[in-house]
Amino acid sequence: MQDERDLEVRGHPAAASDVRLRLAIRAGWRPARTPVEPVQQIHAAFGRGDVPFIPSRLADAVEWEHATFPSPVPRLQPLKGRDRVPRFFRALGESIEFHAFTPTKVLGDAATGVLLADLEATVRSTGKHVVDVDDVLVWHFDGGVEGVRSRHRADTRLRAMGLQGD
Repeated sequence: MQDERDLEVRGHPAAASDVRLRLAIRAGWRPARTPVEPVQQIHAAFGRGDVPFIPSRLADAVEWEHATFPSPVPRLQPLKGRDRVPRFFRALGESIEFHAFTPTKVLGDAATGVLLADLEATVRSTGKHVVDVDDVLVWHFDGGVEGVRSRHRADTRLRAMGLQGD
């Protein structure tokens, strides 16, 4: 096997990086788990209606809709604590009827997971049909699998308009 310095000298830093990775794996190193899997599990549970599963993936002191001001959209309110998260899902179920919620992409690094999703729903109070493409849900993790902060980066104007009568 070639020494990684030989590869760098020959102008292949990407190949040298690959060699370093293979050597580290042989020595027992494993890449850190990214939040992609927990984000996928949370949203798969949501998609199948298994809302009770979701708090099991959250820290006791989770900040839900963190770093936001109160929104005109009742379900998009800041909450703190795993025991308060069901309030969000109650408000969600009371206010809209989903016709489709389709995760399209999950991105992540060591501590953050981002889900993009397309959704289609009817606002129960107004009967308005809402379609949103690339709804963004940002999750921050503690380095393990528990979510410590979550925030929807939604088109709140679209959501607020859905709540207004004609």
